[in-house]
Amino acid sequence: MDTSEKVAPGAKSPEPLPIPARPAGGTGLAGCTVLAPTGNPAPPADIGAACWVLADLSSGRVLAAKDPHCRQRPASTISTLLALVAARELSLDTGYTADKTDVAAEGKSAGIQAGSKYTGHQLVSLLMMKPAADVAHLLARQLGGDAVAVQKMNELAVKIGALDTRAATTSGLDGPGQSTSAYDTALIYYLAMQHNGLAKAITADRMDLSTTPGRSGPVVTNELKATSGYQPLTGGKTGFTDNAKFTYVASAEKGGRKLVVSILRSDAKPQDLAPKLFDYGFGLKSTANGIGKLTDAARGVDTTPKPQAGEGGVMSLSDSNNLAGTNLSAFGTVGGPLTAVAGGAVLLAFLLFLRNKRAKAKAAARRKAEAKASLSAPEPVMPSAADPANAVASPGPPKVQVLPSVTITTSPGSASPSK
Repeated sequence: MDTSEKVAPGAKSPEPLPIPARPAGGTGLAGCTVLAPTGNPAPPADIGAACWVLADLSSGRVLAAKDPHCRQRPASTISTLLALVAARELSLDTGYTADKTDVAAEGKSAGIQAGSKYTGHQLVSLLMMKPAADVAHLLARQLGGDAVAVQKMNELAVKIGALDTRAATTSGLDGPGQSTSAYDTALIYYLAMQHNGLAKAITADRMDLSTTPGRSGPVVTNELKATSGYQPLTGGKTGFTDNAKFTYVASAEKGGRKLVVSILRSDAKPQDLAPKLFDYGFGLKSTANGIGKLTDAARGVDTTPKPQAGEGGVMSLSDSNNLAGTNLSAFGTVGGPLTAVAGGAVLLAFLLFLRNKRAKAKAAARRKAEAKASLSAPEPVMPSAADPANAVASPGPPKVQVLPSVTITTSPGSASPSK
């Protein structure tokens, strides 16, 4: 009997995620059938999946879709959300040591070894290149444990506007209340591809899994790219559980155009379906109308890694396919403006602090002088509190301008491991 989605004793069943009054991405994505703009050719009719989305990877424009906000189980495609969280919370240049609990994690393993140290670059690459429940567990452990990692994934999902998504596990194995949509899956991938380090991890053909600087190690290949047979494919992630069926998200490039396709709940392997959607998209004019847009709500999300007090051992990888020298940056081009705003806020607070400190010093000196004068006077007269001339002005707390925050704290039968 499949107990993967059974709620733990004493725990409450998760409430359904609220349905937004306006669908994320626009009202054109509200339908439950195949959707395409008027004037565009009809999309392929033989895509045997519950839902899918085809979008332009450069602009985020959704070109066609089927039931884009239908909520389904994600399987391993949820790994892209974990990778986004890891890129924000952890240093990709730092080494992290695997332990026995990582190696023993439920699900298909990428083959990391207990006691070996892997860089963040290597781990997010493994996470996107092949089934990697062991890697997901290691990253979750570095984030504070499974529960904390899942919470961070869900917080980031809300922040970026992936409102159909709720993670219950970090690896994509089925769990109570876990869901996503074809729209959210495409959105998360779209944002990951705007992060320089993650884009390299997703699109790399292979990676040297060396754990010793200067020495070669086992070479891991990108399974989807190696088995797809579709030449324009640049990267992606597939998944499968008995409850989720086949799931898929990937990108392709042809003639200078970049597209993303997400497919959920397919009985057939999505690798056989996605090329039809990609070819349809490449056949459209670059100026073709869309039916919505992958929201850019995450443009203000800071993905700069937070300072970590964890393990050291920075590992420098020489081969370009090892993702060496990746430049971690914020989404889009907001890094510079955010830095300027933060710097201005710090300067303003410092100036107000100095003004407040000087005002307090002047008030203290005035009170001291008044006390000295009162001791030398023959008949001291207490000043009246009602007399404004005798009142000592208090500088009060500094008036600091409040700036907007830009930092976020992402059935019966036995369930098969996520592929």
